[in-house]
Amino acid sequence: MDGPVKGFGATEKVPAAGEYIVTAACVGATGAAVSVGQEHPGAPFRPVELALDCDGATSQVIALEQGYVFAHLVLTGPGDTPWTGAGSA
Repeated sequence: MDGPVKGFGATEKVPAAGEYIVTAACVGATGAAVSVGQEHPGAPFRPVELALDCDGATSQVIALEQGYVFAHLVLTGPGDTPWTGAGSA
């Protein structure tokens, strides 16, 4: 997890509209989740949340439009999970 706020995120450009397989994984944390979504003018904002079972990877097919998509990892529960300096790609 990334420091005292226990979360980090990134944005990336989606080259073409379509269905994409989003895969996320974590190591050594409990209660982690990844929110993936896009914002479009006039459309409701509804990110997809992937709950992570840190024993393996989680995948889900998500329909995305051309443009930017964000992914944000958060540790939803309190705890003593140390900062790992992990990043996203």
